[in-house]
Amino acid sequence: MLQFRPRLWINRLLRNGRGGYLLILFLVLVFLACIVALASQIEKDVWWVTYYTLGIPPVDRAIHGHLWLYLLLGVSGALVFGGVMITVFVSGVERYVERVRDGLVRYRNLRGHVVIIGWTPITIGLIEQVCKKHPHARVLLLSPQHPSLIHTEMEASLSSEEKRRTIVYASGEGGIRQQLASLCLDQAVELYITLDESEMSPQPITQFTLIEDIARTVIRRRTPLRVNVMIDDIETYTTFQRIDIPENYYGKDGNERTLDIRLFNFYENWARLLWGYGGGDRYDPLDFEPLEEGKKHVHLVIVGFGNMGKALFLESLRVCHYPTNNPTLITIVDIDADKHYDRLCMQIPYLKNIKDIKIDFLADRIESDNIQGLLKKWGDDEDKLLSIAVCLPTPAESLQSALNLPENIFCNSRHITTEPFKNGRHQLVRNSTRTRVFVQQTVLHLPGVIVDANRYPHLQFFGTLLPEGATVDLLDDRLAIIINGLYHDNLFRKVQDINIGNHMSRWMDLWLDSAITPESSKHASRYQSDLFRSTINVLKRHDLSEDNDLLEMLAECEHRRWIAERTLMNWRSLKDGEHRVDILRRHDCIIPYDELSDEEKQKDRNVIQFAKRIATVGSIQSIMSNLGQNGC
Repeated sequence: MLQFRPRLWINRLLRNGRGGYLLILFLVLVFLACIVALASQIEKDVWWVTYYTLGIPPVDRAIHGHLWLYLLLGVSGALVFGGVMITVFVSGVERYVERVRDGLVRYRNLRGHVVIIGWTPITIGLIEQVCKKHPHARVLLLSPQHPSLIHTEMEASLSSEEKRRTIVYASGEGGIRQQLASLCLDQAVELYITLDESEMSPQPITQFTLIEDIARTVIRRRTPLRVNVMIDDIETYTTFQRIDIPENYYGKDGNERTLDIRLFNFYENWARLLWGYGGGDRYDPLDFEPLEEGKKHVHLVIVGFGNMGKALFLESLRVCHYPTNNPTLITIVDIDADKHYDRLCMQIPYLKNIKDIKIDFLADRIESDNIQGLLKKWGDDEDKLLSIAVCLPTPAESLQSALNLPENIFCNSRHITTEPFKNGRHQLVRNSTRTRVFVQQTVLHLPGVIVDANRYPHLQFFGTLLPEGATVDLLDDRLAIIINGLYHDNLFRKVQDINIGNHMSRWMDLWLDSAITPESSKHASRYQSDLFRSTINVLKRHDLSEDNDLLEMLAECEHRRWIAERTLMNWRSLKDGEHRVDILRRHDCIIPYDELSDEEKQKDRNVIQFAKRIATVGSIQSIMSNLGQNGC
């Protein structure tokens, strides 16, 4: 239960202005009246003690019926002649109220709370998500923004319960680093750092300098404090995935860890929500129809190659590996596509190692006749599972471009059924057009009544700031910890039999030891689960135990995914005469599945068996809830 704190409750009333003052005055008067009335029933002399205390001249005890009148007159006189004292008192209250409103009042001995440092466009959504994840915890927000601006936005966006649970601290003249001692981090359950980029101090430098200070501040914890660090730029984020975090960021001397650092990126979170396993079933996957047979293949068109476009592209390289010999097509449409392609080749020099995906960059605008003609052609191709993600610089531009795509994208004549209505007109009975269209927006999902689902089927909005953009479920690493532990202990071959819950404590220790599990390995384990969404969809349609060919096809998909994930981390295959050297990122298994040894193939088959076990549980949420009981 949320702990009751009288001081915090009174401060909230004072911050609410006149209404809060009147309520406090009313409660004080009621309290005094109750005390006097109760005392009068117990001992009549209490009245006279009260009079003498207030400086009221004595009266005849026989005039008992006028005691309330004399008391009222005495209190009034005390207030009049005590004006100076009252003025001083009111002045002190006003100064205290100003400190409360300015976020300068600090609370000691907070326990079980969540700390958010920074104020960015996603922070409101993050508060909502944190309140759901920790239903009985307070949220302590420390920001360089003035608290009055924060309270204004909170009033407009948060529920009364969420506002009640949120405490706002101002950073003050000393800055954020000087306020760490007042955050009670030793007793916090989680910490989020979401500081903005600035010209004077680039975001990664600011974030990691702050983490160093936090590591020196947090010294008395039984378990490491989870520190979730947001990196805004997708290229910077992918760079940090390849760099091991130094020991001094984790805690004193690096021996007993006090921090568990988790990097995350807003745009990658959305990419994984769209097509990764953690996103659930709200958005259609890229393989929204079975691909095991025939000529069907996935074709993803990304319009705009900003931060969101890049994140979608990287995620598609991880998940677009299907049990079919037909390659996946990814088309990038951007006026600066040539420049983006050159930079991509520099950042991922071995991109051609991903054999089952074909990538095409088109330096053009979506409104050009060339692109419109290509989209029309692709929309008519029945063998394509076409998905179009519109990620232009502004929400209005993205929405306008999406609603004005070629007509057959939304209203393909082959998939429309009408019937006579009246006056020679027909009415729409069914529109089953297959193309999926994703439109990036910023703040809120547009109400469904604005975009007619019959005219625009399979059109969905994504990329919003509230509240999904701050989804904290994607930061839950327990599934990644299981995957990493299974690999480390070579237990994938026994995954159907072992009780995973019995191993979690030791696997958590392995996860926190950067000498055993570096940052790149953590991300590799997180991304492995993203292919499970497609794999589980196939497993639901077929009995894996009776189809060895399907098992081999899915195992090959897993191997292709692994090659793509390693390639994005700048690993490459061996050249003639070379040997595997991990520090140089050279691997002997970056070869076609058919060329692997049976031992290596079995590792991929074991991963599919693990996916089968997940499929029988039903969802990642079920896995997490059953973790300590029956081991998945």
